Amino acid sequence: MATLTSSTSTRAATTDGRFTRISRSFMSACKRLLSSTDPNQVFSGRTAVDMPLLPIVPLETDVVGACTGPNGGLRQLELNKDTPTHDKDATVAGVKNWNRPTQYADGIALTLYDHKATSQEHNGDPIADAFGIVYRPNSCILAVADGVNWGIKPRQAARCAVHGCISHLNLKFCDPKCKIRDTQDVFHQMLRSFDVAQKLIVEKGGTTTTLCLAVVCELAEQPPRWGGGTDTGAGRGGGIVDSGGGGTGRSSRWGLCTVSVGDSLCFLWRSETNEVVEVTSPMHQGVERNFRDCGGCLGADVGDHPDLSNLCCCFVPMMDSDVVFLTSDGVSDNFDAVILREAVDYKPVVVGGATTATETQGGGASTSVFHVPVDGMESSPPLPYLTPEQRQRMITMKMTALLRRHLTQLKEPGETFTATEIKEVITNYVIQASDSKRRILEKTWIDEKGMELSSSERRARDKELSRKLKSIPGKLDHATIAAYKAHRLLPARTKYFRSQSVDVRLSSIK
Repeated sequence: MATLTSSTSTRAATTDGRFTRISRSFMSACKRLLSSTDPNQVFSGRTAVDMPLLPIVPLETDVVGACTGPNGGLRQLELNKDTPTHDKDATVAGVKNWNRPTQYADGIALTLYDHKATSQEHNGDPIADAFGIVYRPNSCILAVADGVNWGIKPRQAARCAVHGCISHLNLKFCDPKCKIRDTQDVFHQMLRSFDVAQKLIVEKGGTTTTLCLAVVCELAEQPPRWGGGTDTGAGRGGGIVDSGGGGTGRSSRWGLCTVSVGDSLCFLWRSETNEVVEVTSPMHQGVERNFRDCGGCLGADVGDHPDLSNLCCCFVPMMDSDVVFLTSDGVSDNFDAVILREAVDYKPVVVGGATTATETQGGGASTSVFHVPVDGMESSPPLPYLTPEQRQRMITMKMTALLRRHLTQLKEPGETFTATEIKEVITNYVIQASDSKRRILEKTWIDEKGMELSSSERRARDKELSRKLKSIPGKLDHATIAAYKAHRLLPARTKYFRSQSVDVRLSSIK
């Protein structure tokens, strides 16, 4: 659909006015969609032409901030033996100097697994997640990948996925011959970047990985619902460069484009209403959560082919000071009420002699539900039942409650979060949420240090440990978050950022 703009549309209009009428009708339909009374409505599809077509401001090419991880992130990916990417002067995925996190664009990847008794290493090492953020004056690219299972090859897959998509987008965004004029063009290039990522994973011997990719771009026109006047969110965040729109001829509104496969998710903190919205919610709408199956992946899933079962494109409008953050499931699952042992799955099953509950359906019929006591004892208090949709809503509700609580503690009235602050608040939370489970495991390893266990003793130990851990809240996993706060960097600030660290042009992407 990207080709149905500019020269192609002009040519069609010359020969037949019907195309022009169809194009205008499509634009009007998109704008009517965006005039919805629900500001958090997410538009989704599987191809670029399924998405809203909204013109964007020309993308600026100067990189003013970039970061990657963990442990060097993309810089540790060897693509060319003649030019090691871990060299601090090397250009990696189109960016020189990845060590430039800012308060507007920041990320981290860490492990929540327990320490080994005999060393400072953790179980589950190396961290199989990867992330990358490339921040420009009027756009930002964010990517988070979660290698499936443990080991070097899943980590290789995650790094290749992030490298492939970011290098492709950097190249296209800075290529004057590649005309990116609207949101469908952005989605078109994002989907192509997934193809680049897939080929790189297979080429470099990675296994499988999830991938969540987001591009924030400045819209050239404000949809009707947003109106024209002053941005109600501008100027409220400490240190924000007000891009207002007055006299600049630029919109102060943004579009958030995401493409994802697997269970790495994208969330949006609305600074005006102080709430969290899940942008990738259509990807798993009506689907029962299965924490042993990510739902889809890039890499060598079937032969050399990926599993794109839950590939999904999503779009949602953003305002100045909103913060988008991408997470691996190690973060999002620690907000899940069932993982936190605050609820149980709503599963209609019949089990003889088990405690049951009934819930009336719409037609008046009732269904028996098996209640699993939290610690295997009948004395456990009953827990509420949650459907898959309710579980997913609870995640954003818990995120909202957490961030609102810290907003009142950390900020003066009218101030908003920075990307770094949201990263730190959520990271600290998931560390605390998984702490009890981690301590039990570490105590077990310390108590058994130096002991020789027979195979039967080890099986008995593992069985008892598994029983105990089932009653403990939290999930041990690799946890990654990448965040960006929407704002326009004015020329004076762009010059300041550029003076702090030199970036290179994208003539030699490796």
